[in-house]
Amino acid sequence: MKLVVLLLSSIMLYSCASSETSTSAEKAEIFYNQGTSYMIDKQYTPALTYLLKAKELSPKEPKILTNLGMAYFFKGQEEQARKLFLKALDYDPKYSDARNNLASLYVRQKKYIDAEREYKIVAEDLIYANQFRTFYNLGYIFYIKGEYKIAKSYLLRSIQENENHCPAHFLLGEISFKQQDFKEAYNKYLDASKGTCFNDPAPHYYQAIALEKSGDYDKALKKLTEMTEKFKKSEYSALVTREINKIQELQQQNENRETEKNF
Repeated sequence: MKLVVLLLSSIMLYSCASSETSTSAEKAEIFYNQGTSYMIDKQYTPALTYLLKAKELSPKEPKILTNLGMAYFFKGQEEQARKLFLKALDYDPKYSDARNNLASLYVRQKKYIDAEREYKIVAEDLIYANQFRTFYNLGYIFYIKGEYKIAKSYLLRSIQENENHCPAHFLLGEISFKQQDFKEAYNKYLDASKGTCFNDPAPHYYQAIALEKSGDYDKALKKLTEMTEKFKKSEYSALVTREINKIQELQQQNENRETEKNF
């Protein structure tokens, strides 16, 4: 599960005007759309190329600076990304996508105080469409700090904004698991496996682990067995096999104890 979310500025595709009739702003918009489209497809080199062209034509446009920063981020140039997010905010301090990405970059760099400050500014933007991600990321920061009560309050706010945001459900499961409330952890992992995250193996795997910790070996084994088919090519395949063997050994040990009691 991806824990911290960086945001691409919204992309709208326009029909391309000819170079003879396009204004600089229109050309910049075309390059911006092309660059953002490449970035969505994870083709970061052409994304960077087109977004640099957009910046040449419109150097003060926050959304261009923000997505150019994203392109640098995905190319491993975090400092250049940070400078571009800050420059976007110089031109528009209320541009929440840039601030959210800046905060997420700080989280990646483990600068949690800086990240929390920026996220809390974004949280005050009452018309920001991606506020559920802001609350999720604040929840993640407090989860990392071990302040689970505050983390849960932000994660619940994230779910209020978007009940289908499965990473928030998953992180609530992680908190319950750490608090050894395995039944609640299972329920949260179950919520995290619905909707768009149904094909993510992580919440399915941790459902099985929570069931095992609860002592419900049969149900855990059934879940893991299902995963051997559905996720046999995932990075969880080896973990699933190991857990199946572990649970089978635990079941055998329990059977042996019961047999010994009868003699």
